[in-house]
Amino acid sequence: WFREQESRRELQTALEREAASRSVRESEQRYRAIFDNAPVGIVVLDGASTILAANNAAADIAGAGSPEMLVGRNALEIAQVSVARAEGQDNGDAIGSIEPLGMLTFPTLDGSERTIRYSVTSVPPSEAGNEQLMVLVSDVTAEVRATNALRQSESRYRTLVESMTDGVAVKDLEGRYVSVNRTAASWWGMSQEDVVGHTTEDIYPPSTAELVRSIERQATETGQTAGGEIRLDVESGERVLLMSCAPLRDAQGTTTGTVSVFRDVTERERMQQRLIKSQFPPRHLVEDTYTLIAERLRVAVGMSTDATLPYEPAVLARKLPCSVHQLENAIEFLERQQLLARCRGDGMMRVRITTSRERWREYCLQSPVERMAAMEALLRSLPPSAYESEVELSLDDVEQRHAVPRDALYYALRTAELARVIEVVPADAAEGIRLVGPRYGRGQLPIEWSAIEVRRADAIEKAAMMAQYAQSHECKRAIILRYFGQSAGDYCGKCSSCRRGEQTTPRSPRQRTAYEEFIRRSLVAVVTDYDGLLTRELLLAIALGKNSDQVIAIGAHRCSQFGQLATVPPSLLRTHLDQLLAEGILETQRTSGTFRLTTLGWSKLGRTAPPAHQQRAAPEHLLDSSVKKTVELARQGHSPARIAELRNLSLTTVVSHLVQALSVGVELPRQTLVDQRMYHETCQFIRQQPQALLRDLQAYFGGMYDLALLRLTLAFARRDCLRRQ
Repeated sequence: WFREQESRRELQTALEREAASRSVRESEQRYRAIFDNAPVGIVVLDGASTILAANNAAADIAGAGSPEMLVGRNALEIAQVSVARAEGQDNGDAIGSIEPLGMLTFPTLDGSERTIRYSVTSVPPSEAGNEQLMVLVSDVTAEVRATNALRQSESRYRTLVESMTDGVAVKDLEGRYVSVNRTAASWWGMSQEDVVGHTTEDIYPPSTAELVRSIERQATETGQTAGGEIRLDVESGERVLLMSCAPLRDAQGTTTGTVSVFRDVTERERMQQRLIKSQFPPRHLVEDTYTLIAERLRVAVGMSTDATLPYEPAVLARKLPCSVHQLENAIEFLERQQLLARCRGDGMMRVRITTSRERWREYCLQSPVERMAAMEALLRSLPPSAYESEVELSLDDVEQRHAVPRDALYYALRTAELARVIEVVPADAAEGIRLVGPRYGRGQLPIEWSAIEVRRADAIEKAAMMAQYAQSHECKRAIILRYFGQSAGDYCGKCSSCRRGEQTTPRSPRQRTAYEEFIRRSLVAVVTDYDGLLTRELLLAIALGKNSDQVIAIGAHRCSQFGQLATVPPSLLRTHLDQLLAEGILETQRTSGTFRLTTLGWSKLGRTAPPAHQQRAAPEHLLDSSVKKTVELARQGHSPARIAELRNLSLTTVVSHLVQALSVGVELPRQTLVDQRMYHETCQFIRQQPQALLRDLQAYFGGMYDLALLRLTLAFARRDCLRRQ
């Protein structure tokens, strides 16, 4: 029995030992699995810092191919990891406790550089009683690099913002300032630290604060940049700031506040005021300047003189008294009013025509007999550019070309200047100032001061509108139309403001109104009726109901679409025409610039083939029978005068027929219809003056050619110049 009990105890002990061994093996397997697959590096060291074991993560961090490459190496050779323990610390107390020691950067075994965060914990001693330490290592290289990059970015941002001459301010959603740069704080007369935490009402007066709040509210509600002009009263005077505010968003796109940029435009405002004052000087300064010059010339009221006063602005300014700049503004104003003339003394006479072309021609042709020859000579000698600016004129050349005495020419110029149809700067005069016409008494200058005040107010209004146009984020087209008293939508889709809005927050397509659809249908209908024959201006003329030679030539004045859009502003028609081109419904011919319907345009009309008039080869079908007969005679080589004789028509009617034919693209023999010398001079004139009219060309030739022939020559020249372009 005793032997049986002893055997049972031995068996039980063996089973317990086997179970304990199995538990130890399972525990070691679990530990090894955790050790090998841990996401952080684990290194076991002995007291001499020799690596006893390492997991895969530690091998990757150290740049080793496998953990076995680390075993047996000294940890200090790889990285200067400090594992020293505080003096007097008991090993038993340290077991299981973790000591965070810090971070370090070291070169790995594969040549790269890593930054790690490590901590040390004590583990139970081995069977041999040797002390062991476990080092936990985490690779924070990417985190450190991102942190350093963020710090560098913040440093660059801070340097940029602090060095800006514009003011920058950031607010949170509660309206409190989070940060400002030095420029903004200096404008407000505060330090940067004092501004932080305050609201708009703490810095601005109530009226300005409300304006700033409205700009910020518009930016946060629309999600787009908003702006406006604010004014501050500072010690140096009023400061004008241009404010631009945008919403501030986080990484998820949620609005967290606003950022505002302030630009000082005070000097620009002052320059605008100085410019307006230079154009419209005060009345008392103008009166004083005129009186001073007249008195120094010793001219009595009602008398005139050709004497010239030496131009000494500093002396005259001291006499008034005023600044030299103010004096020059007053003299320029008197020159524009044709009360003074400044002599440049360059030896050449300068002449500028100050009236209309019709008035100048009428004045010359209706002059008295004794001045008729001189005025005709001047009429032929002054080029069309004299209507726009001063041109040089030599009396010697005019005398030689037209056989008119010099004294007669000078007398004619003087008389025309007194009639206020021209301005003359005499030749060979010393640099100075002279009176134009008789002297006026104080308060009797022929100047409409009420009109000047209106123009000054208009100039101020225009300057304000220009500033609004440049600064505002509102639709530019709407601003322009509103200035001219026309209504417009708030979005055109083409200006910089609208395109800027599309880039930030794309808009959904706006539904067109019935009125806009009517305009589009009417434009497409006109192009359909005259497909491939209408230029932009001709198309708009038909839609607006404006008659012209080209409109009459193609019979468009009798079509149902003529004048159907007469009440629509031309700018709106051009906008819809551009939209039809952009949508691919219309297209323009590259050579002629005429409009045609595209395949998409025909499909929208429900038609697949163009109408019959598109297959007509020649444009003569657009002309009436009388014009066709004139064209046939012209092609036979007859001159316009001969055609008029054969058809028993006036020369003006024949030329009108030929111009109609040219306008629709009919080819005519130019060599037999117009003088070649006149044609080449006309082409040269058109290249220099593209916008010149027929009367300008007639003035250029000085009445040498018949007006009807000039009209035909001008039509040929414009057609050929357009083809060359």
